[in-house]
Amino acid sequence: MEENIMAILKEIQKITDDLKDIKNVMNTQGEIIFENSKRLKTMEERAKKQDETLEKLVIENNNLKKQIKTMEARINQPAQGQLTHSLEIRGIPVKTGETPEGILCSIGAALGVKLGPEDLDTVERKRPRGEDPRPPAIVVRFVRQTVRDEVIRLRKVKRDFTTRHLGWDSDERIYRRRDDPRQ
Repeated sequence: MEENIMAILKEIQKITDDLKDIKNVMNTQGEIIFENSKRLKTMEERAKKQDETLEKLVIENNNLKKQIKTMEARINQPAQGQLTHSLEIRGIPVKTGETPEGILCSIGAALGVKLGPEDLDTVERKRPRGEDPRPPAIVVRFVRQTVRDEVIRLRKVKRDFTTRHLGWDSDERIYRRRDDPRQ
């Protein structure tokens, strides 16, 4: 019987040791769970702060986009206003000794518009583009929009307008390119 009691005591000791091991494992797991809970809470707080920051940045970005649109409109407004006085004339071949102002006055005379230097703000011939065989355009900015509009109106009436109307030997078609998108 003593042997049975000894066997039972050994079993009880083994169960007690196993329970101690389980308790140690449970304590360790509890500490791990506690640490993970702390980390999770920290991460949730960081995520919340990042969400708030992101929301602020989205609002700031939208405000900046609105400001950019407003500023672009302010910048483009004077440029658009200047375009109402501008006209680009194409198809006139380059001649040695030409003056763009003289050509423009000849165009006005051929169309029936009296143009003088007082009607012209700036007149210049563009530079040729690389290998483009077409003659470079003449860009004119009129002092008054009404003069420009009259040139355009009379050019529309004279559909077959060519360099021959300017008294030149060639018969190149003269046409215009509207820079003003509102036309």
